[in-house]
Amino acid sequence: TNVISALTELVGTVIGFYMQSRLGRKFPMAVVLVFTGLACLGSAAIPDDVADGWLKTGVSMGGKLGISCGWAMVVVWAAELYPTNIRSQLIGFNYMMSRLGAGSVPLIMLVDSRLLPSCLYGAICVASGLLALLLPETRGKPMPDSMGDI
Repeated sequence: TNVISALTELVGTVIGFYMQSRLGRKFPMAVVLVFTGLACLGSAAIPDDVADGWLKTGVSMGGKLGISCGWAMVVVWAAELYPTNIRSQLIGFNYMMSRLGAGSVPLIMLVDSRLLPSCLYGAICVASGLLALLLPETRGKPMPDSMGDI
């Protein structure tokens, strides 16, 4: 499954860049986050022994595809959302928060529950996708230079 995972990430990154160049930033980001969340929730609902685990692996890889698309898109969108005078600090803050989130995964996996981790990640992704719809579309618009431009 490592090869499948690597190929899924590569394909997801390419799809993410393509989607944002053709469809904008906001709607594709919302779609891939909700898709990823539903895949996480779906993989939690599938018993491990169904189809020798291939169904669960397939749904999980679908979630990985979605989050790879989302990561490719968020790098560009975040840079376009922030004003020039504080862009580097806020992008650094984004990366710090993403590392804190990634660092929390082993702790969440220690919870003695088969469903809780996937359900938690799925709910966060769905909520993030819906909240992304509140952010402005930045494709084809000038980047803000100061907080007054937002």
